[in-house]
Amino acid sequence: MEALIQMEKKSGLDSISGYEAFAQQVKETKLALLDFLLSAAKEGKRVAGYGAPGKSATLLHYCGIGKDSDPYTVDRSPHKQGRFLPGTHIPISIPIVSARPSRTMW
Repeated sequence: MEALIQMEKKSGLDSISGYEAFAQQVKETKLALLDFLLSAAKEGKRVAGYGAPGKSATLLHYCGIGKDSDPYTVDRSPHKQGRFLPGTHIPISIPIVSARPSRTMW
């Protein structure tokens, strides 16, 4: 437990100001991601997620990214293919080399 407390102190998460700074960093990261996606769309590029982990749902929801943003994701697991990312209804497809996106994330 002491090691965890020390990690929190080292990261600045032992004070309100540390959490406020973290929150600001999260907002800036969100804006940078949305800027990246908009820039890619303006350039006619497609962005895909590789792998369909449940953790990506948190990021997508927070940033307001859904299937209307034209993203898609691929996953090697046949158990995930043909399904959708939770809450976003972004389809999970089979990775096909000939259909490579311009950029990948997650």
